[in-house]
Amino acid sequence: MLDDLGIKTSQYLLLMDIPYKLNVAIIPGLKNSRELVKELTLMNRFELLAHIPMEPFTPPTDPLVQTYPFYIDRHATATTIRRILDASMDQLDGWGFIKGINNHMGSYVTSSPNMMTPIIDWVGSHQLYLLDSLTSRSSVAYEMAHRQHVKAYHNEIFLDGVDELDYIQDKLKKAIERARSEGNVVAIGHITRKNTLLVLKDMMPRFAQQGVRFVWLSELK
Repeated sequence: MLDDLGIKTSQYLLLMDIPYKLNVAIIPGLKNSRELVKELTLMNRFELLAHIPMEPFTPPTDPLVQTYPFYIDRHATATTIRRILDASMDQLDGWGFIKGINNHMGSYVTSSPNMMTPIIDWVGSHQLYLLDSLTSRSSVAYEMAHRQHVKAYHNEIFLDGVDELDYIQDKLKKAIERARSEGNVVAIGHITRKNTLLVLKDMMPRFAQQGVRFVWLSELK
């Protein structure tokens, strides 16, 4: 799973070189967001999510936050949340192409049952799925969706908390070990990191040769 798509960089050339199934999450409203939905939809190895910026507990340091046109903050009402989600899908031209949503940042929002209720209701009403990026241990997003019978998944390992080759390689190996012992694993990396796609391009073929299958979230039970 790759997060933070929306502004094309040289990393996208590496992404195009990976021949395995990947989920990719696109932030609505960035320079190339809508274009990427169109391009990646035509390729049969990508499943798309809308990567919705949401307020974290601590003030975000990413300067891009000030430019996000679609951002769910702690003051958003249920009506506002639904409007932001609808507008995000409209901007991406994603209806029928985007299969789910996940949170970009969002520890405050995903830890709030009151805020997650309209999000989960919206996801269920549009027959999408929710991926809880699990940016906080206090997140209630996955459990609430599960109780409300809305299709949902949760992140189990961040691959690139440190943008170093050795670190990312070790995290990917641990993710594969967990998948082998438990049947599957959901792991998240970021296209904005310098080394993540280098590691994936190098190591995914080796694991594939060993029988590891890379699948979309929607294929998981």
